[in-house]
Amino acid sequence: TNDGKLKVAWDYKSDLTQGHEGAPLVNGDVMIVTTPMDHVVAFDAVTGKELWKYVAKIDEKALKTVCCDVVNRGAALYDGKVFRTTLDANVIALDAKTGKELWRQKAADIKEGYSMTVAPLVADGVVITGISGAEFGTRGFIDGWDPATGKHLWRTHSIPSPDEPGGDTWKGDTWKLGGGSTWITGSYDPELNTVYW
Repeated sequence: TNDGKLKVAWDYKSDLTQGHEGAPLVNGDVMIVTTPMDHVVAFDAVTGKELWKYVAKIDEKALKTVCCDVVNRGAALYDGKVFRTTLDANVIALDAKTGKELWRQKAADIKEGYSMTVAPLVADGVVITGISGAEFGTRGFIDGWDPATGKHLWRTHSIPSPDEPGGDTWKGDTWKLGGGSTWITGSYDPELNTVYW
């Protein structure tokens, strides 16, 4: 009944024209937005006032690694931190109040065709990220990271090796270059403690 009364309260324009695919995150009075390339910006959600801005240092070679335009699909919030991925295949944790970088970990090598555009998912206290790059003959995977330290906890591949279940369906060395990108963020069922990707 109030749709005729809706109006713009404030807006924000980045300097980038590439795909703005990340949905804003709102926590209390703070809204956090990622841009396709390298920014994370925190706003007062009511007024639109910029609270802080973080600009990631990204290897420019990554711009040639991404197959399908420069995008970022968003961030995750957990335990006072903002988590995002970068085009040069890094995972970054920022202080949610200040935007200060707390840790950065490299997930893969862009020289092998990997990149990251996925929005992280936090499940049972673990930051989970996927990978892009199937178009360049990579082998997809999902990683788990310690949110406090950035320590790499585990990796599971989306394409099985010969000694894993289903590995017999990939002839010769094709499993090494099988693709299986994981750039769409999965879902978490806390009752079953299960992640679906």
